[in-house]
Amino acid sequence: VYGNLGGLSSSSSHTPTYHDTCQRYQQLVPPLERMIGCAGMFNTGTNVITKLLKANCIIPERYEHYGPGQSKESYGMRFQVPWG
Repeated sequence: VYGNLGGLSSSSSHTPTYHDTCQRYQQLVPPLERMIGCAGMFNTGTNVITKLLKANCIIPERYEHYGPGQSKESYGMRFQVPWG
């Protein structure tokens, strides 16, 4: 999980773990605003990761809000991260 999470930075003496950032993300971002996307260099498996996310993951609150039969984007799985 990368992005501006309200104070988590690589310059601090504590290096955040996945659990730290995930928990912080869940505290700061309301469920209906949560999105997941894959980022990486070309030829590093980002397309496979994106397909796996879309095939196997949803954000339950978004599914409940938008209902069945919607796009995976509606359920929080992005084709790519918003910055590129």
